[in-house]
Amino acid sequence: MAQRFALNLLVAFIPAVVLGLSLGKLIKSHLFHPVPVALAFIVGGLIILWVERRHRRAFGERDLEGRRLARVETVDDMTTLDALKVGLVQCLALIPAPAARAPPSLVRWCSASRASAPPSSASTSAFRR
Repeated sequence: MAQRFALNLLVAFIPAVVLGLSLGKLIKSHLFHPVPVALAFIVGGLIILWVERRHRRAFGERDLEGRRLARVETVDDMTTLDALKVGLVQCLALIPAPAARAPPSLVRWCSASRASAPPSSASTSAFRR
């Protein structure tokens, strides 16, 4: 179990590291200005609304009452493909501002529970210095 967790952590970590290191200067020079941040605010909010509405339509009250079980309830339930999906979605957190809050909703869209979604905006702290 611990070996699978370590492998999944590495798989989820690689996409953000590759994009962060290769595009870090480009991200900082182009996306850390008022217009891109405002657009990220709008797009991130729309993504969250879309995913939550889609999820509510698919699962309704079962999800709110805790009767629905997601395919991935905890990190121990994740496959390597699930970990890769989480890593790719976390790459969106490289965009500054509220778009960084969309990845947990997008992970939920990939049939995971909120408990297994990564925390938002963790990847952006390195670029804000």
